[in-house]
Amino acid sequence: MTVSQSTPACSLDMAPATLATTLPASGYHSGASCPVCDAGRLDYNGLLDLECPQCGWTLSGGAGCT
Repeated sequence: MTVSQSTPACSLDMAPATLATTLPASGYHSGASCPVCDAGRLDYNGLLDLECPQCGWTLSGGAGCT
């Protein structure tokens, strides 16, 4: 059996266009500025919701584990 070394089956080198399509459909992501206060940076809380530490605004994906 011969294994080809020409092209890896999985590549971590993603083009910028590919990265843009992996963001959430809402356009919000961790590190984005808060759409309400514009002072805080969104981050995931313990429930995997995006949350602003400055004003408390939360974006829930609605798909929690049960």
